[in-house]
Amino acid sequence: MIHLAGELYSLLILIRVILSWVPMRSWRPHPAVLWLYRLTEPVLAPARRIIPPIGGIDFSPLLVFWLLPKVTDIIASLFAAMGL
Repeated sequence: MIHLAGELYSLLILIRVILSWVPMRSWRPHPAVLWLYRLTEPVLAPARRIIPPIGGIDFSPLLVFWLLPKVTDIIASLFAAMGL
Protein backbone atom coordinates (compact mmCIF):
# COMPACT_ATOMS: atom_id res chain seq x y z
CA MET A 1 0.00 0.00 0.00
CA ILE A 2 2.87 2.37 0.81
CA HIS A 3 4.51 1.68 -2.54
CA LEU A 4 1.23 2.31 -4.35
CA ALA A 5 0.87 5.67 -2.59
CA GLY A 6 4.43 6.56 -3.63
CA GLU A 7 3.73 5.62 -7.23
CA LEU A 8 0.51 7.67 -7.27
CA TYR A 9 2.36 10.66 -5.83
CA SER A 10 5.05 10.25 -8.51
CA LEU A 11 2.28 10.28 -11.11
CA LEU A 12 0.91 13.52 -9.66
CA ILE A 13 4.36 15.09 -9.87
CA LEU A 14 4.71 13.91 -13.47
CA ILE A 15 1.36 15.50 -14.33
CA ARG A 16 2.53 18.71 -12.67
CA VAL A 17 5.74 18.65 -14.71
CA ILE A 18 3.76 18.26 -17.92
CA LEU A 19 1.36 21.04 -16.90
CA SER A 20 4.32 23.31 -16.20
CA TRP A 21 5.03 23.33 -19.95
CA VAL A 22 1.69 25.09 -20.54
CA PRO A 23 1.92 28.82 -19.84
CA MET A 24 -0.60 29.72 -17.14
CA ARG A 25 -0.85 33.35 -18.18
CA SER A 26 -2.96 32.37 -21.16
CA TRP A 27 -5.60 30.47 -19.17
CA ARG A 28 -7.15 30.48 -15.75
CA PRO A 29 -6.05 27.33 -13.90
CA HIS A 30 -8.72 24.78 -13.23
CA PRO A 31 -9.32 24.11 -9.50
CA ALA A 32 -7.90 20.60 -10.01
CA VAL A 33 -4.63 22.13 -11.24
CA LEU A 34 -4.47 24.38 -8.20
CA TRP A 35 -5.17 21.36 -5.98
CA LEU A 36 -2.37 19.45 -7.73
CA TYR A 37 0.07 22.29 -7.09
CA ARG A 38 -0.95 22.51 -3.42
CA LEU A 39 -0.51 18.75 -3.04
CA THR A 40 2.93 18.51 -4.66
CA GLU A 41 4.53 21.78 -3.55
CA PRO A 42 5.30 20.62 0.03
CA VAL A 43 7.65 17.99 -1.42
CA LEU A 44 8.99 19.96 -4.38
CA ALA A 45 9.81 23.15 -2.43
CA PRO A 46 12.45 21.51 -0.16
CA ALA A 47 13.87 19.67 -3.18
CA ARG A 48 14.05 23.01 -5.00
CA ARG A 49 16.17 24.40 -2.14
CA ILE A 50 18.62 21.52 -2.65
CA ILE A 51 18.65 21.81 -6.46
CA PRO A 52 17.62 25.34 -7.45
CA PRO A 53 16.31 25.95 -10.98
CA ILE A 54 19.12 26.21 -13.51
CA GLY A 55 18.52 28.36 -16.54
CA GLY A 56 14.81 28.49 -15.78
CA ILE A 57 14.52 24.69 -15.66
CA ASP A 58 13.35 23.12 -12.41
CA PHE A 59 15.22 19.88 -11.72
CA SER A 60 13.62 19.31 -8.30
CA PRO A 61 11.15 16.70 -9.66
CA LEU A 62 14.12 14.56 -10.71
CA LEU A 63 15.41 14.57 -7.13
CA VAL A 64 11.95 13.65 -5.84
CA PHE A 65 11.60 10.87 -8.44
CA TRP A 66 14.95 9.51 -7.26
CA LEU A 67 14.25 9.81 -3.52
CA LEU A 68 10.59 8.82 -3.34
CA PRO A 69 11.10 5.07 -3.94
CA LYS A 70 13.81 5.01 -1.30
CA VAL A 71 11.59 6.79 1.23
CA THR A 72 8.65 4.49 0.51
CA ASP A 73 10.95 1.45 0.95
CA ILE A 74 12.06 2.76 4.35
CA ILE A 75 8.49 3.48 5.45
CA ALA A 76 7.29 0.06 4.25
CA SER A 77 10.17 -1.61 6.11
CA LEU A 78 9.29 0.25 9.31
CA PHE A 79 5.65 -0.84 9.03
CA ALA A 80 6.75 -4.42 8.34
CA ALA A 81 9.06 -4.37 11.38
CA MET A 82 6.12 -3.22 13.53
CA GLY A 83 4.03 -6.08 12.15
CA LEU A 84 1.60 -3.86 10.28
